[in-house]
Amino acid sequence: MTISYNWLSEYLPEVLDPEKLSKILTSIGLEVESLEKYERIKGGLAGLVIGEVLDCQQHPNADKLKLTTVNIGAAEPLQVVCGASNVAAGQKVVVATVGTTIYPLSGEPMTMKLAKIRGVESQGMICAEDEIGLGGSHDGIIVLGADAVPGTPWPRPPRPPDGARRRDRLVWWLRILRGSGRSCCPSHSSDWRCRCARPRRAW
Repeated sequence: MTISYNWLSEYLPEVLDPEKLSKILTSIGLEVESLEKYERIKGGLAGLVIGEVLDCQQHPNADKLKLTTVNIGAAEPLQVVCGASNVAAGQKVVVATVGTTIYPLSGEPMTMKLAKIRGVESQGMICAEDEIGLGGSHDGIIVLGADAVPGTPWPRPPRPPDGARRRDRLVWWLRILRGSGRSCCPSHSSDWRCRCARPRRAW
């Protein structure tokens, strides 16, 4: 069965780190088989940044490709070859820079490298939805609002409430040990409500 770290933390009298909670779970008969980071989208869109297309010209060696100059907030803009028909100067776009791994809906994960496309160097990719696993559309690149700031991560992580710590979304995979008396734990909400209502122990 699975339990969310953030969900479980809501019932505890104090915040404990995931490794310590793993030991506690195992000690009460819920063996931790693994602790994994939960990602609604494979890869969590890590490494993607906002870029601004400063210039967009026809690729000198390909009719269906464009040669763009993209500001990602670095000292020098990137040169990126793009095949999308809707790319244009002035747009705010999503960029996978060299070293970023993307997870398309179809096909294998791909890590961005410096590449030569039809004889011209490309320093990354301007992304469409399906290329980063966000959706099924390949009609064109993702175009962001005018208020998007070049160089900032995309999407921006949600800000935790005042006074709260940002916690990764982690999930335990648990196995109920035989003889542990934990057969009720698949309905773990009631079980943990009961446990956390008891006097606090020195964990």
